Amino acid sequence: MVSLTTHSIAVTVVNHYLQVQGPSDQPQYIFGYDVTIENRSSETVRLVEREWIITNAFGEIKTVMGEGVIGVQPTLAPGESFSYSSYCPLSSPFGMMEGFYVFSNGGVSFRVAIPRFFMQCFANLN
Repeated sequence: MVSLTTHSIAVTVVNHYLQVQGPSDQPQYIFGYDVTIENRSSETVRLVEREWIITNAFGEIKTVMGEGVIGVQPTLAPGESFSYSSYCPLSSPFGMMEGFYVFSNGGVSFRVAIPRFFMQCFANLN
């Protein structure tokens, strides 16, 4: 588990290895992650965008950007939290993810860091 607070918004990530898919010469390693976002500020905020930076073991970087998370743009009043689960396929048995969310509090937008976390497959790959 990793956690980071930016602008009084706490982001906590717990990740885990799920499975390997595809042919043995081009496997995809699937990693799941659970995110909890907690509004520790005194203002209501809305998550409007996300940007993930995904790096595999070969140093290849993929950027994933979009509106909200899992199809929603949650609004969080002070003290509220929002949790969701997702997954990431990698072409290597380990890598890392990090990024940021863009929040708005009624006209002012600001970035909230998503802490870097490492993904590693401990399964027997033979």
